[in-house]
Amino acid sequence: MSQIFDLERLVSDDGSYFSKMASELTLSAMKSNFKEIADEKGIEGAVESMLRLFEGSWITHGSTVLQWYAAELGKTECPVCGTTIDQKILLERLES
Repeated sequence: MSQIFDLERLVSDDGSYFSKMASELTLSAMKSNFKEIADEKGIEGAVESMLRLFEGSWITHGSTVLQWYAAELGKTECPVCGTTIDQKILLERLES
């Protein structure tokens, strides 16, 4: 689902609105890139590429992207390790 952001608030905001907007845009870009890269390199290759491309943002949003991707495939398990997706599992997988 797309969100429409009020750009007028960007100039008068304390930064939280911009932060939310940037986070939503980053997450959207990650989803799009992950699907494209996974089609080309496989899921493990996509995880590695995403970590290189998005660095800390991937650590923050990676589990959300993997959950979205699993749902796109019609699965409830992590497409990388086959277990229920959560942040802990994602971090363990990325560290190995």
